[in-house]
Amino acid sequence: MTANQHLITEKAALYYATNAEHIADELKKLDLLLKISSCSSAGGSRRQKGGGDAANARQELENLGNIISEKTKRSMDAGVFLGFPALSKLFGLSPFEQDMMLTCLAPEVSEKYETDYRSLETNQGCHKPTKGFIISLLCSVEADPLEARPFFRPGSAVFSTGMLEECQCIQPKENHLSCTFFKMDQRILDFIQGIESMDARLTGVVELVTPTDDIDALIMDERAKSQLKNLITHEIAQNTGSSQRLAVNLCGPYGRGKKEAALSLCSILQCNLMLIDLSLFHEAGEEFEATMRIAFREGLLQAALYFYNFDHFTEERLGPFLRKIGLVNSEFGWLTFFGTEKPLQLDRFFRNTVTRTILLPPASLSLRQTAWNHSLTRSSVNFESHWPSRLAMHSDLSPFQVERAVASAELQASMDGNPAAVSLDDLKNAAREQYIHKLDTLSQKIVPANQWNDIVLPTKTKEQLREICTWVEQRHKVMQEWGYGNKFSYGNGVSALFHGPSGTGKTMAATALAGRAQLDLYRVDLSQLVSKYIGETEKNLKTIFDEAAKCHAILFFDEADALFAKRTDISDAHDRYANMETSFLLQKIEEYDGVAILSSNLKRNIDQAFLRRLKFLVEFPFPDKASRLDIWKSNSPEEAPLAADVNFDFLAEKFSLSGGNIKNILLNGAFLAAGAGGEIKMEHLLAATKREYEKIGKTWAGEFPAR
Repeated sequence: MTANQHLITEKAALYYATNAEHIADELKKLDLLLKISSCSSAGGSRRQKGGGDAANARQELENLGNIISEKTKRSMDAGVFLGFPALSKLFGLSPFEQDMMLTCLAPEVSEKYETDYRSLETNQGCHKPTKGFIISLLCSVEADPLEARPFFRPGSAVFSTGMLEECQCIQPKENHLSCTFFKMDQRILDFIQGIESMDARLTGVVELVTPTDDIDALIMDERAKSQLKNLITHEIAQNTGSSQRLAVNLCGPYGRGKKEAALSLCSILQCNLMLIDLSLFHEAGEEFEATMRIAFREGLLQAALYFYNFDHFTEERLGPFLRKIGLVNSEFGWLTFFGTEKPLQLDRFFRNTVTRTILLPPASLSLRQTAWNHSLTRSSVNFESHWPSRLAMHSDLSPFQVERAVASAELQASMDGNPAAVSLDDLKNAAREQYIHKLDTLSQKIVPANQWNDIVLPTKTKEQLREICTWVEQRHKVMQEWGYGNKFSYGNGVSALFHGPSGTGKTMAATALAGRAQLDLYRVDLSQLVSKYIGETEKNLKTIFDEAAKCHAILFFDEADALFAKRTDISDAHDRYANMETSFLLQKIEEYDGVAILSSNLKRNIDQAFLRRLKFLVEFPFPDKASRLDIWKSNSPEEAPLAADVNFDFLAEKFSLSGGNIKNILLNGAFLAAGAGGEIKMEHLLAATKREYEKIGKTWAGEFPAR
């Protein structure tokens, strides 16, 4: 044994300290292969300059191979990253394929090999390895040339994964011969060298996220947490499952923490998570499949995959996407997540893959309280001890939405110049902002501008409105803490009918109610939802309630008479479907856990069978003189320049008008006065009253106040 061989043997017991050391040894192995190939081409027995004969080179190659194998095993067991062995293990490369990769790696890391390759007759003067050269080089010590050829087919591992690319060799002009060579993919080259990166072709398509929190640190439903942890441990971490591939459908409405749960599982596996927004792709064509191949290969290199944002896809459109994803998954998949609101039937598209659907339930009251307390404690907000419980009862945000709500409230306070001045109401408003829905495109949002004290209504009506507020404010206590939700699992929302003449304050009362309950209010015009096409009305109504459920908004159905009129006798198909639409609306109102208010000018037009199924019937009577006087006074701003001759008592007594009419008169009179350049006088209010009379079809008698 030579002194050099003895030194190598002593080093065999050591680890590779770095990935570069391992690559250097692999290149030494390539040098010996090149020497053996040169010896063989020169007759096999002749000694070459600077080296031994072929037999000595073969012995050195065998010794070095054993050393590399032993050091590689020990190093990887010790947790040292070695790019080449890691790549081979991930993609199941055979020894021949590993050496193919080595011959393509060499010229990428050292120009020396480009010169060596170009000088070899078997490489046809090319600076990168050709097919003939690789076969000649590796078959001199390994396989029969005929046995090596299948490794060059398009379906072989190194080519189907895109690790090696076939390129055209550019020859000098005087040489008309052409040949192809093989080049290593840049992302694979980076991986072998231990360079942390992501395939450049995925830029703008995927987002790579590094996990920070372990699943035990997440504030989420304990049962779902345990299921996820056990699933990942069994199928991936301990590798005791029935398949090497796992597809998990994390299911629940927006904000339940699906992405955070997937990230925490990646923390257990010490890998990254690749987020793929499926809505970025218009069709599941060849371009999509090519991108998925790159993405799944990247997943094997460093990350699990998480697909999201495709709940709006129709079943016909979603199918091709899942089919293509399932196809690529069968080749490269290992751990794939799908974040959806509704369950997917993954087993239809994923072969040789374990598929599981994990439902993420709504956060319980105690869990929400814990989340608020945790987020507020970590913030700079000076909060009181009762705030977390109040906030938990006010909204059913997930812990992840709670964290964003606290951050949003802090930011708003900082923008206002006082970061510490975050109130309980500020946090409630920030909580409402976390809801994601499409109600704005289906209905009209009404921003509450009226305070509770602004409402001028009879005592009985106000008492009923206070009862509705009590239902909203105490719902969590009664239904959850006191257990009534377990006894009465259906129809626990608040349904009410506001009935009375036009302009008597029904909409105003709804806005004041929303302001007091600190909930968003959306006005739905039923007459606009009713469609002549069979089934369209039900579809529109379902969409309204589904979106409202995401943000617990108060739904205010204006012109309820459009659907809730007395059921007609069934004389034709249109009557039958009209009755079905009415029944469907009532069903959705009863199912809705929030507040649904119906507004009608004439209670007698509504079927009594429907009225019996509503929780509150609130009458808004035409205002009497005393109420009209209060309306005149309460709707006149303190800043308004009222002249001394303005007589609200006279106006309240002489003109029998609703609150809506009175507000119109006050506003129109103010504009008349502003146009005249003076104070708001009685003549302006009377002129505005005359216009209002003409508008509503009343006869103007020319009344004037007594002097």
